[in-house]
Amino acid sequence: MSLLEINQIRHISAPVRLDESTAAEVDHYAVFIPASADDVVDTALNYVFSQDLQMHMFTGRVGIQMLLMNTLEPPLRGDAIAPDQLTILFRQVQTTKAAKAQELLAKRRQNKER
Repeated sequence: MSLLEINQIRHISAPVRLDESTAAEVDHYAVFIPASADDVVDTALNYVFSQDLQMHMFTGRVGIQMLLMNTLEPPLRGDAIAPDQLTILFRQVQTTKAAKAQELLAKRRQNKER
């Protein structure tokens, strides 16, 4: 195991078109945190993308929880789940898990505001 690990970072330049007010906010923030406007935009985009990944993972967890809640009860009672019932449950969870995740996050926000 080496003591020093070197990661290579490639930078790609891409022109970006911003509204005048957004560009002014980026410039203002860049002055505030002593950084370049490019660094501000790069950091903001990295933050947004990481939040999107976290939401995707949270939605997946909600889906697993919904599946467990809907599929464990019959076997625990000694009943079997028919394959077509299981297919219906999978489809139902797939179509409703994102809305349920949003609902849970909204409830959490409301509780924090109180």
